[in-house]
Amino acid sequence: MSARLEDPEELLFRQVPSAFLVDGRLSSQAFNPSRKDEQRLSVSRGSLTTAQAAYDHHTLRLGHQSLGTWAVTVGEVVQVGLHATGDPVMSPPAPTPDPAHAFIDFTGLSLGQTKNKATRLAELARARGRLWPPSGGETPARDDASNERDADGSPRSEPSAQAFALAALESERAELERLIAACAADDVSRLGLEARLDEVRRALERAAAP
Repeated sequence: MSARLEDPEELLFRQVPSAFLVDGRLSSQAFNPSRKDEQRLSVSRGSLTTAQAAYDHHTLRLGHQSLGTWAVTVGEVVQVGLHATGDPVMSPPAPTPDPAHAFIDFTGLSLGQTKNKATRLAELARARGRLWPPSGGETPARDDASNERDADGSPRSEPSAQAFALAALESERAELERLIAACAADDVSRLGLEARLDEVRRALERAAAP
């Protein structure tokens, strides 16, 4: 069920591909809906997910590219003359559920008005900084990293892509469990969260199977 979001402090996470950074700077294109968006710019609700989980869902589950998670608040969206609406994606019919999905509504605006509001949202998100991965980038390697060794004395290898994927699933599982615990029993979003948690648990079981 779609409903206009009211909490002015709620963060709305936006995934930004590399094409939307110009000289390393977040451009207005990051908040400018494309033709396929039909004036509804997809975001993820901060009350139902985290910056990291939203990034993992976008990249690992949906297979899209993103340089990271930026955000504006519901209040900032209202401040520029727009509103945000909750729009949970449920499974079925969608193959990949996303109970945290929402959109910023640009319906009825001209191209010039859309660009102006997208520019203002990008400025607000830029001031807040990238939320995931942390703005400083990945954790810096230790100075003695090249000398690190495993228990058997062999050089320590870098984590594999599978290890990173498993870590992301574990992180998402923990976050989903936290969100479900915080939901009321009759909260409509709880069903989507529980369905996603079942999927994550099955994926972890498959990965652990010999």
